[in-house]
Amino acid sequence: MATRNYSIFGIRMLLVFMLLISTYASKADSISEPSKTRRATLFESTTKVLPVKIIADWPKVWADTGLYPSEHQGFLEFIEGEKAIKLSVKISLRGDFRLNGDHCSLKPIRLNFKKKEVVNTVWEGQDKLKIVLQCQSKGEEYKSAVLNEFIAYRILNRLTDVSYKVKLLEINLKGFDGSEFGSQIAGFALESDEELENRLSGQFIKVHNIHPNYVNLEQMLTIALFEYMIGNTDWSVKALHNIKLLGVVGGPPVPVAYDFDFSGIVNAPYAIPAPHLPISTVRERYYNGHCQPIEELEKQKKLFNDRHDLIIQELEILKAIDLNSYEFSKNYIDEFYDILNTGDLSESVFMKSCRND
Repeated sequence: MATRNYSIFGIRMLLVFMLLISTYASKADSISEPSKTRRATLFESTTKVLPVKIIADWPKVWADTGLYPSEHQGFLEFIEGEKAIKLSVKISLRGDFRLNGDHCSLKPIRLNFKKKEVVNTVWEGQDKLKIVLQCQSKGEEYKSAVLNEFIAYRILNRLTDVSYKVKLLEINLKGFDGSEFGSQIAGFALESDEELENRLSGQFIKVHNIHPNYVNLEQMLTIALFEYMIGNTDWSVKALHNIKLLGVVGGPPVPVAYDFDFSGIVNAPYAIPAPHLPISTVRERYYNGHCQPIEELEKQKKLFNDRHDLIIQELEILKAIDLNSYEFSKNYIDEFYDILNTGDLSESVFMKSCRND
């Protein structure tokens, strides 16, 4: 078993980090007591899929891929109860990989709401909200990819509250003149940073080159095993790549994982593993976690096994929408549990092949 290397540099970084935490995170003593200072109902809604229509000058929106995309006037239409509601929104592009290049014709967007308009609607409490769309309007593989990424977020919600909430959407994209730009597009809304901070009484901090051993280790190991479960290697605590750090009073920062489109369970058509990894496709699992004591691993095994049935329940969402996605995802999760609960195999993956850098 590898031991932790607490270098002088590492200790200095930890001291700096604790200073940052005391400066930035001043809302509460822990992350276990969610704040209730505002009403946010979107992610608590019991509706499995929320149908919406988003109206905009889509050719103009899609073309605005510069470093700082502009906001464009648009409208969001939906049914609440028996009432048709139309909200004015500002729409802008966002993202990185999915924003640039030709692999995605439907790029991720951000909706900027008028706070007064959303009062007493399912969107109440929202301000600037990220929306993930399927990458292309045609092709079942693109629909499956975004559905499976939604499920990945939902699985992580079952394992830890320190994770982004999501809401599944069925989206119709329309022009101002009624022209069609995408019908029954799969997508999901992603909880904002501000809402997550408010819910968990913390504040995100940006500090690079922090070793994973200097963050909340329980949460770190949960994320490492989860990323292995879904077959994702596209993350890094040190580089803050698809990981954010939530500063809280009274403890080390807590890692928060996001952006799972390069994972094996999503299996996006454009996804490939990093060239330095010894795998040829993203469907192959490779453990990217750092070495931790066996006692910590056993705690995580219990957590994952205790939540097994809840995780499988999340997959049921796919059953009525996309049976092929459901069968693939269930088999993929079953393979993870076989590894987790097979003694020699589990030790080989999580103890002997863990990172020690």
